[in-house]
Amino acid sequence: LIAMALGVLLAGGALGAYLAGKRQYLYDDAAARILENGRYATRLLARELEMSGFYAGLVGGKRPLAQGVGVDCNSGTWALDARHPLELVDAHSGSGVPVTSGGTNLTCVDGTYVVPGSDLVAVKRTASEASVAAGSALPDLTASRVPTWFLRTDHGLDPLWQIHRPADLPAAALLEPRYSYWEARARVFFLRDYAQYPGDGLPALCMEELAGDAMLARCLVEGVEDMQFEFGVDTSGDGAVDSYRQNPSAAELAASRMVRVHLLLRSPYPLPGQHDDKTYFLGQKAVPGGGDRYMRRVFSSTVILHNNSEVVLP
Repeated sequence: LIAMALGVLLAGGALGAYLAGKRQYLYDDAAARILENGRYATRLLARELEMSGFYAGLVGGKRPLAQGVGVDCNSGTWALDARHPLELVDAHSGSGVPVTSGGTNLTCVDGTYVVPGSDLVAVKRTASEASVAAGSALPDLTASRVPTWFLRTDHGLDPLWQIHRPADLPAAALLEPRYSYWEARARVFFLRDYAQYPGDGLPALCMEELAGDAMLARCLVEGVEDMQFEFGVDTSGDGAVDSYRQNPSAAELAASRMVRVHLLLRSPYPLPGQHDDKTYFLGQKAVPGGGDRYMRRVFSSTVILHNNSEVVLP
């Protein structure tokens, strides 16, 4: 009996040590995933916002005329309309087509699956480097044969949207070495309430982007539970931020010089013994933890809108 009792005690101790180690492993794994995903998502959005309104380095408000694509995100010529390179949907309701502060219906986004209360942001620009610069193609230019939109520039001509197969650009560059071609970027970032399939309960940062001649949806980061933007608006016209707005008008958005990005990330799975009763602040918005067993963390970044002041609005 004594031996049995000692055996039970030893087995219980070993089991307790195993469970404690397993719990610590789950906590460390969840914290590492949140940190990695949060940093990546923040850097991605910061880069896109920083580059919004960049069109092949054109200065002085010179912009190409809008051009329709095969399947756009709006009934008009939204994707290649350079007049409004930055648009916001504040606190989407989670139903219906998302509508920006400027009145743009983002029809490519299924509002039914957007996380209620989260923001959406649309960014339009060109790539930061020319695929073909003055007749010289980039060494890593893709050999894709999918028709893709490019902004063609030349010092003596107005910029012009053209559609080419990337594999054909080197030959075109040899024929017309004065031209440069910059790939078009049009992206809508939003939070979807599922990552892999509807109802899986894991929210994700997703985007609709111009791919080829149509808009294509893909998800980028799992576990992003809320996303909020605050735009620093220059109301006096002196180039400095006077106030931050959660829901800026189209005119205020055009006068924005900075933006604060706030993301709330959670662990992909509930944790044993965890009870989240905290309140998380995403700028001016307070989000309760919900009393569940998920680990959460807020990531924030402030981004300078370098090109926003150059955009000429109608």
